[in-house]
Amino acid sequence: MKKASIMGAITGAVAAAYYNEIPNYLYDFTMSKVPIDLRRVIEQFDRKITEAIE
Repeated sequence: MKKASIMGAITGAVAAAYYNEIPNYLYDFTMSKVPIDLRRVIEQFDRKITEAIE
C-alpha cells in the first residue's frame, strides 16, 4: 500500500470520529470504488455496529 493511501485512510477515520459522521455523498463515492465483495463486508460491519449502538 502506498503512503498516500495509508494517509487517506487515517485521515478519513479521524475525520469521521471528529465530525461523528461522513457526508452521504462522500460515503457513496467511496463505496462505488470498493470491490463488491469488500463492500458486502463493510455493509455487514456497519449493520452490526449500528445494532450494537441502538
